[in-house]
Amino acid sequence: MPESGAPTLTFLADKNNTNNTALGYIAMADGSYIQGRGGTIEMDAPGDITISLLTTTSTVDISSESGSILDADTGAEDIQALNLTLHAGGSIGTSGNDIDTNYTAAGDMNALTAGTGVYLTE
Repeated sequence: MPESGAPTLTFLADKNNTNNTALGYIAMADGSYIQGRGGTIEMDAPGDITISLLTTTSTVDISSESGSILDADTGAEDIQALNLTLHAGGSIGTSGNDIDTNYTAAGDMNALTAGTGVYLTE
């Protein structure tokens, strides 16, 4: 049976050694991108998540339990989405390099939480 609709793109990292002490992370290189088309883009890691460009006509949901959500570049948009949810145990962006967003729906900024600071621009 053919699948309908756009699939969710899920990127997961876990503890990355045998005694579960080092945090797994997700790192995109500057200039790289993920095109979700109409599907949700989910990223989940216990450590830092570094993004370059995530684009979809649906939702971007990023969660870093103990790390930060960081920007791989210094000027281009990082997230283009209809809806946005960001959670970080550390910071979202940094004072020298914000997470640059372009989200398009009314009421589109969902939960936004960070342990140490939020540096976000639209």
